[in-house]
Amino acid sequence: MDSLATSWDATPPVGTSVSRYICRIHLLMGAGIAVTAGAAALVGHNQVVRSALFTPTGVAGIGWAIMLAPVLLVVTISTAVVRISSRRARALFLLYAVLVGLALGTVTYAVTGQSLAATLLATSGAFAMLALVGWVAKADFSPFGTFFLLTLLALVLLMTLNLVVGSDHLDLLLSAAAIVLFAALTAFDVQRLKRLYVDGNVRTATVGALTLYLDFLNMFTSMLRFTGRGRR
Repeated sequence: MDSLATSWDATPPVGTSVSRYICRIHLLMGAGIAVTAGAAALVGHNQVVRSALFTPTGVAGIGWAIMLAPVLLVVTISTAVVRISSRRARALFLLYAVLVGLALGTVTYAVTGQSLAATLLATSGAFAMLALVGWVAKADFSPFGTFFLLTLLALVLLMTLNLVVGSDHLDLLLSAAAIVLFAALTAFDVQRLKRLYVDGNVRTATVGALTLYLDFLNMFTSMLRFTGRGRR
């Protein structure tokens, strides 16, 4: 465990290559995805847990708490990570991954295992290729940062509006836009993390892992809107 903890240390030691640093980030991100998948499977296959979080008429009180807690944890990890130990930062990240998995449990339970596997495989393949693009690309993606931010804000606002409108067509359109946006952000974020390291402005591995985790998760959930087949 000590060697694993060292490999995920917050600040890479002097002489650590950028490739090893990015590898640490991907390892921690992968652990987060695995934890989320495990928590979602627990909800999907355990009636007791599912009933505690969700009722036939909606979300239970503890379910709302679990759904809202990740928002607070994202802020905590992003702002407090420089003041807490790397071990605590990793613990917060993995706790976040658990809560996200619990919140997604009923969504994944509603579709077949084949759909989940196919979507996960497609997302993983797309993510790997886009991460490679961000790693090897010579072109500078940083000028697109403001555009991506504004697009993300517009997407969030439209998704919030659609919660009131309830349009299936708009939901599919926004899901398609989200796939394109987070696909682009994957390449953008990998290049940005690489440049930050090369420039000596090293972010913690946990923050980098959280960034890529969110890119992957949003791509996966958006793709599931198109590939998910309901259980009969």
